[in-house]
Amino acid sequence: MVGGALGLVLYYNPPVPGLTRLSTQRSALALPPRSRPTRLCGCTLSAALVVSGLMGSAAAARRWTANAEAGPEYDSNALRVAGDDRSRLLASPLLRISGDLALALGAPTHALALSYSGGGKLFLRGGSLSAADEYVQRALLAGSWGLAGLRLGLHGSYYEVFQPTPDDGTLKTVQRDLRLASASLRASWAQRGGWPALVLDAGYQGLHFKPNAEFDFHGPLGSVAARWRWSTAAETAASAWTLGATFTLGRRWFSGQRTLCRASEQGGCIRDPSVRRADWDQLLWFQLGYEGPATAAWWYGLELNGSNSDNQRYLRHIVGMRFTVPIIWAVYASLESVVQVSSFRRSAALEPTGQPFNPLLDEENRSRLGVYLGRELSARWSLVARWAVYVNESIAATTALTRLGFVRQTALLALRFAFDSDAR
Repeated sequence: MVGGALGLVLYYNPPVPGLTRLSTQRSALALPPRSRPTRLCGCTLSAALVVSGLMGSAAAARRWTANAEAGPEYDSNALRVAGDDRSRLLASPLLRISGDLALALGAPTHALALSYSGGGKLFLRGGSLSAADEYVQRALLAGSWGLAGLRLGLHGSYYEVFQPTPDDGTLKTVQRDLRLASASLRASWAQRGGWPALVLDAGYQGLHFKPNAEFDFHGPLGSVAARWRWSTAAETAASAWTLGATFTLGRRWFSGQRTLCRASEQGGCIRDPSVRRADWDQLLWFQLGYEGPATAAWWYGLELNGSNSDNQRYLRHIVGMRFTVPIIWAVYASLESVVQVSSFRRSAALEPTGQPFNPLLDEENRSRLGVYLGRELSARWSLVARWAVYVNESIAATTALTRLGFVRQTALLALRFAFDSDAR
């Protein structure tokens, strides 16, 4: 959900079939980042036929869910600029609202899931901060068919960020106004005995970055994932563990030109007008999750970007953990910590590039620490509070470990509504 709890993962990744979906407050299963969300494909007619068939099937299970959240928030760095950019390092209160609606239909041989999410931020200071106002929407579609132990599926998503055109044209460089989409085919096998659940994905992706078309890209994307899940039953409560590994490989062709750097680190870089930028983006992700009286997750990711542009190649380590526990007065608390360390081929990569950050409403592709508190007021209403601090990931340069000057803090107090047709 856009604008959801801090406990959500940094990137979107569709849930693996067979894994238990916890509530937002108690969820602690970290899923691996996808390089980009999936595209809403041109399969409206097929989806309509499947929906009609499922609606008319007496054996079909139908589930509706709806969530909404609204409240005031404080942002210490609304434009998300570096600390040395004093003129645009502005803090402001804001109003935020978000919601989602989802329908899941299931039958013994086929299933369909549809959802729409939307959320927005409105900063109250006005002026140049109006450039940070945003509305984000996402539409998801997933269909699958079972064939003798094998499940084949089609997954798609469309994601877009809307931001107003600023009066000051230089503010476009700090905006995240973008549109991205892709489609993928999926084959999956459920866990059997000592063999893990397996998921294979292959598809195509594309992104349009509205402020600067040089960052537009498109290309194929594929992944393979393995999941083991085992449960234990104690006298007091049941618990479950999940272990997973995912490898993702994507080829991206950009609209912008590549850069070539001289052999000397002080030589600088130049644009090569004859060749467009392209890269191979590879991600290896491991995760361990626990669900019981409390929930917890630990994960490690290794990302290798092989770009033909000298100042874009990098190796990134991502280490994170999160746990959620009940404390006093029916209040649940979550703590999440993520540390990212990147090693670039050349120190030129430390220079600002204007490349967009991860486009989720809450999270950024940075190291972070967050605390989340939730108190259920009734079966459908709850009060939530969240605090988070973000800093730039550590950069392993050629001479020393350098931290770029970026700090951003947010604090939110909101009222949340949640409806689940299965919980009536």
